[in-house]
Amino acid sequence: MVPGLDDVGRKRGGTPRGEESVRLMFAMRYSSEVERMTAFYRDSLAIGTASESPYFVEFKTGMTSYALLAIHPGETVHFELCFAVDDIDASIAEMRARSMEFTDEMREQPFGKLIHMRDPDGNVVTLLQPSRPSASKGEPHLAALIINTWDFGRTVMFYRDRLGLPVLAETPRRVEFGTDGARITVHARAERPDAPAHTKQKIACAFEVADLEAWASKMEARGTPLVTEPTEEAFGLYAEVIDPDGSLVVFREPASVIPPPAVAAKDFEDDRTPRRSGIRKPLKKRSKAVSRVAMKPQYKEKAKPRRTPAAASTNGKSSENGTHAKKTVRAKTVRSAKPARTRVALRSAAVGRSKAKSATERPRKSERRTIETRKRAVASKRPVKRVATAGRGR
Repeated sequence: MVPGLDDVGRKRGGTPRGEESVRLMFAMRYSSEVERMTAFYRDSLAIGTASESPYFVEFKTGMTSYALLAIHPGETVHFELCFAVDDIDASIAEMRARSMEFTDEMREQPFGKLIHMRDPDGNVVTLLQPSRPSASKGEPHLAALIINTWDFGRTVMFYRDRLGLPVLAETPRRVEFGTDGARITVHARAERPDAPAHTKQKIACAFEVADLEAWASKMEARGTPLVTEPTEEAFGLYAEVIDPDGSLVVFREPASVIPPPAVAAKDFEDDRTPRRSGIRKPLKKRSKAVSRVAMKPQYKEKAKPRRTPAAASTNGKSSENGTHAKKTVRAKTVRSAKPARTRVALRSAAVGRSKAKSATERPRKSERRTIETRKRAVASKRPVKRVATAGRGR
């Protein structure tokens, strides 16, 4: 389990831990095929561009801009998450206090001040103080950046504890962080045949559209094939397409909010005082482990009245209080209370009886029998020897 996660998902609200607000400003994709990638997103997916150049292309995808950055052929294709802050010096100090490790020092560029770091999966994370504000608008907007990781615990701790992003929702396998732009969703990878295809890559961009079925129809009309047809999941209806670099792009429709039933939505008589009722009463020490549901309300037996000397002396007759007392048994008298010569008579009567032998005498008699038997067996062999001896003597 990840520290701070519950078994059941829950929603949270709040602001970032630091004083400075953090916004996901750019989700930059490094590519050696910038022209083909631009044509795909602009023409096939109908996403407008905010700026275009041979080295950098920014698309209008809401508060977080999806951008393409050119690299030389053969270089590693990867993502870069660029977070915008108002005061980069203060943000660096706060993150270093939270044990953040940066890969370089802060430097100043024409578009602003920036510094880099890496998350546990090796993705580049940039902190940027832009020189001019960016207000990218457009549809569909980039709603979330899905980070699929094998090291779920460390990745969650990086974005939550090191970078200081607030947690919006969390489950044992999925944590969603809030920014002023697109959300960051950390998802635990697993070898499941029913898992969405985009969970097999490190980072996937998720764009939101109001009506996914209508959008899918437009894609088919433009000749853009869908890798995954609209499919219902817990996070909503989604579909997948593949770009020229071979990466899957997710388009999804937000999950609708299910209204609570009328009985559950009914207010209590007094909302200020919450009603609590225990499922069952707590067991006390030395209490019987019986079910009170299966017993009568008065399951305890009535205490039996204690017998008094007066009740015992009635000798089986009904007493004054109506109870029937048991017949009393007289105590045996001692020997001294008997008539004279009683003990002598008892002794004389026992003279003719055979005295019981003790248990120790019985084995002794059997041993004596055994010894006598052996002696007779030995003596039976001696007459032969005696005759022979007698002959020699004569």
